[in-house]
This record gives sequence, structure tokens and C-alpha cells, in this order.
Amino acid sequence: MINIEDGQKDSLASVPLMVVENRCGSPCIDLRQVSLELAAAAKDADLIILEGMGRSLHTNYNAHFKCDALKLAMVKNQRLAEKLVSGNIYDCVCQFEPVEELV
Repeated sequence: MINIEDGQKDSLASVPLMVVENRCGSPCIDLRQVSLELAAAAKDADLIILEGMGRSLHTNYNAHFKCDALKLAMVKNQRLAEKLVSGNIYDCVCQFEPVEELV
């Protein structure tokens, strides 16, 4: 990382953004049955991004994670729009869920 103010590199190591195939055969994702590659990559993740109606709303809307989660989707079904987000078809969902700290 470079500090914009003084142009010096910070001592924090940057971690690259990773995209990993989930090996699911549908737009939904069952987190109990993901590939070993995805499970290993997600083990120490700081943030999980679920994109799409199937992954974000259909199967994981109420899922809780051990790291921060960002759920992004366009609702393409009026019944789900009303039930899940009290909205309308084609409304967009951008839901950030910080991890709950255990005290």
C-alpha cells in the first residue's frame, strides 16, 4: 500500500482479491457442498461477497458468517421482493453484514 500523502509504502502486506469457482451446477450456492478449493480459500477470509439473486437471496439471505459479508442482488421475482425486502421486482439489494464480535 502507498500512503497518498507522503508517497511512502505502508508496512501492511496487501492480499490479492481472489475469485474461486464454487463448482455448483445452479445459480444458487449450497455452502455445505462447495468445492474443497473454495472451502480452503474461504477458511481465513475477511470478507465474503455473494453476488446474484440465487446466491444472495434464495439460499443465503439469512446465513451468518464468521467474517464480514456483502450480499448484492437484483430481485427478479415480485413475491421474493415483497417477502424478503418489502420491495418491488427489479429492486436492488446491497446488504453489508459485519461479523458479530464475540465478547
